[in-house]
Amino acid sequence: ITSIADVRSIPHSRFCPQFRRDPFAASLAAAGIDYAWHGAALGGRPRDAALSPGGKPDYAAMAQRPEFRAELARVFDAAAERPTAMMC
Repeated sequence: ITSIADVRSIPHSRFCPQFRRDPFAASLAAAGIDYAWHGAALGGRPRDAALSPGGKPDYAAMAQRPEFRAELARVFDAAAERPTAMMC
């Protein structure tokens, strides 16, 4: 793995601070691993309330959005160039 695609909507951890976005990106960089956050478009907690009817994410509706498809294509393009792991 030479790249991490972080798809967490909220790249934060109360219990494991080393996995918060900035410290995690820094530790990956120190190990020579690229980090990219894609959570705004690919995360499971969408900001658009219409995508979470009744408080539950509608993943099928999320996957149909142009933003989701475009961001996923960016992840796939990066993965075609270097070994990439998706993190959630």
